[in-house]
Amino acid sequence: GVFVTGAKYPAWIRVSSGSGSIEKTDQDPDMKGFAVKLLNLEGQSSVDETVATTVQDFLFTGRPVPFVKTPEEQLQFMMDPKGFVKSNFNRIAHVKRDTERKITSLWTEGYWSRLPFRMQSRRDPEMAAKFMILPCDSTVDDIPELDSYKGKTPYYLAEDFLTRAKESDQCMDFYVQFENKTNPKETPIEDPMTEWNTKYKKIARLTIPRNQESNLLEAQNALANYKSKKGPELSFCESLSFNSWNSIIEHLPLGKMNAARLPVMKQSQANRLNTSLPVLIPSLESLKYVKDLF
Repeated sequence: GVFVTGAKYPAWIRVSSGSGSIEKTDQDPDMKGFAVKLLNLEGQSSVDETVATTVQDFLFTGRPVPFVKTPEEQLQFMMDPKGFVKSNFNRIAHVKRDTERKITSLWTEGYWSRLPFRMQSRRDPEMAAKFMILPCDSTVDDIPELDSYKGKTPYYLAEDFLTRAKESDQCMDFYVQFENKTNPKETPIEDPMTEWNTKYKKIARLTIPRNQESNLLEAQNALANYKSKKGPELSFCESLSFNSWNSIIEHLPLGKMNAARLPVMKQSQANRLNTSLPVLIPSLESLKYVKDLF
């Protein structure tokens, strides 16, 4: 897989909110997500082994487990959220608690894959695993706290994100958690609500180099253009697709919930793009393209 000793990959990262509305701000309670797209790989696609792919996506959420067990429950929640909440109040209470917790910085949060993926270990070439990313020690730095960090401005998380990136390198450590084949009930593949109790092992590091050119005003202008559906930022950002099935076969998504993600993510992407923009698989050339945009 991608976790070969000494391997290095350029990457795109996306930090997101759970809400589908761009009208919500950082002050609104919401679940946060963190996605990583590794570039310049050589492998076979998880969707079709006869097709080559050069990317590997990892999607994380700010909670170790989801609040649904099956694709059917997920559909029930989407079709009748009020009815689902009424029938499953205890589950939703945990989610509500997590989403209403005050976040001071996206760089100091932990994020989990929640669902299992194929992963090789030294002892077994066919293991299921979950992933987690946590801030490196260097991320929790001594940058002076801005008033915006306290949630006084609508986009204080974006301001903090850019301020930290401008002041110093930022990094997240990648962890893997293997299934327990001796006692599979402790690490079930088909029950994502059960939190696995096996130990996490650090296997990689994601480093975001210091960017002295980070400009909050430019970012705010880009956001304004995005919300008004103007400017090149819309075309690029909307065309950039993160999908757990953008994957090499060595990290095949496992389980029914992951299987259900494939058509859902494709349809969601098509709806978001309104089929007017092609799906963008970024390359190193696109790095220069984005730098020119901003």
